[in-house]
Amino acid sequence: MLEILALIPEEGWALVRDGGRTLLIRPPYTLAGRRAVDSDEVGRAIAVHGFSVPTRQSQFAGRSSLVARLNAQVEQSRAQQGQALEADGLGERLLPHAPAPILQRFLDRIECELFPNPASWDAANWLVLAILPLPRVRESTELNQRAVGLLSRVLAAEAARKAALSSPVGWVERSETHPLRGMTHSNLTHS
Repeated sequence: MLEILALIPEEGWALVRDGGRTLLIRPPYTLAGRRAVDSDEVGRAIAVHGFSVPTRQSQFAGRSSLVARLNAQVEQSRAQQGQALEADGLGERLLPHAPAPILQRFLDRIECELFPNPASWDAANWLVLAILPLPRVRESTELNQRAVGLLSRVLAAEAARKAALSSPVGWVERSETHPLRGMTHSNLTHS
């Protein structure tokens, strides 16, 4: 039996009792997206982080019915507030309270998912800059060095891309591969 102890309906986040464990679950509700928390964190989540006590059915026979309920609550809550399904702010509020293993996973995702995609470099940059000043990161040599290294890599890659796009040499190299390269006015008119 699964029981919702506290939730943020508009975000789909919930603290759930699963047997003797208390879990934090969040969209997209994968196994990787859940983590065990101390049961005394429920009160803190309500008092500090904006979680609320469920007002509807809070016990579920299985994971699928629990996830269906959470998804329905997200849609209903957002519709009542006139919000789009993409909300900002929750991650920013929770990030300072993230334990070191969660911060490590954020850095893993930056490196593996955001850094390889130039279109995601702004997001990678923003996230590393949000992580760097956190006390847990400043206190951990490993986390701090990793975050600084990722920020350096992102900034260097952005600078290299900008330099390549603005370099006259880059434009010459591109024009040399143009299909009309080597054609002159006389070649075109005297064929």
